[in-house]
Amino acid sequence: MINPTIASYIIGKPYPTHIARDKFTKEGTLLNFSPPSGWELILMYEKTTQIEIQSIYKGYIELALSVSHRLPFVCAKIGQLPWINTVFHAARLVHPDYNIESELQLLQDTMGQAQKLTIALFDKTYGNLQALRIVWLEPEFNEALVQAIIETAPLHNIRSYEQALARVFGEFSTEDLQRDSITRFCLSGR
Repeated sequence: MINPTIASYIIGKPYPTHIARDKFTKEGTLLNFSPPSGWELILMYEKTTQIEIQSIYKGYIELALSVSHRLPFVCAKIGQLPWINTVFHAARLVHPDYNIESELQLLQDTMGQAQKLTIALFDKTYGNLQALRIVWLEPEFNEALVQAIIETAPLHNIRSYEQALARVFGEFSTEDLQRDSITRFCLSGR
């Protein structure tokens, strides 16, 4: 979902208002975009551990972009955490307040530019921010991601999106998705 603003985060404070806590009934990830702030990868983990927190702060980061069943996935390997995946598709933007064409234009306007990626780890149990890291995505990765989102946008409505998502998860693991990636971004740990 494209957010008009990405909230300011404070370690130990609860979810920003743009993250719907009830949306996460179990552990999960969410990928957002905000034109002034860039990409945001939210990780919701039950009872976060020190390994998870330190992985966000200091771990090696590898991102892999994959398209399966006409859905763009970003897979991430962060520090000692297992591979995770998140999908960003225009069908998720179906809401009376969203104009999909203008949302996609905001993304297209970032083509060829480096973009900030904010990685935020929340403890789902209490809703508090546990770790935060900001990195810059290379223009090539951002461009490939935006291109995949724009190209797949007209291919699904919300129902077909949900069906395709179920097929992907029925056929492929996150490991499979990252192995079949079309581009990658890597950043060494601190």
